[in-house]
Amino acid sequence: MLLDRTKIPSTITTHEQLIAWAGLCIRFNVTGVGVTQTFVRSSQDPEPTRLCDAGIFKDAAGDDRIAVIIYPAISPDWQGTARKPWEFVLPLSVSAQAAMFNV
Repeated sequence: MLLDRTKIPSTITTHEQLIAWAGLCIRFNVTGVGVTQTFVRSSQDPEPTRLCDAGIFKDAAGDDRIAVIIYPAISPDWQGTARKPWEFVLPLSVSAQAAMFNV
């Protein structure tokens, strides 16, 4: 998903908030629905690949939590370079950020 840094809410003040916001943005962008659905590459694919899970759930103690698991592809060129691994992560979508996540 294309990132416009000006659309990251200024209320985000921790890495944890940023992870939750980004995970929900990505999951919404690749599915276009709610905040609790898993996205897979293709339902027709005989072996669908999980790409992003994000949602809100209650843990065993009854506390609300946000779960974010994202499985982006990474270019094989990441090995043997001085660049950081995250610089080689490939986007799951090249669409713009959904308006509901804008500042």
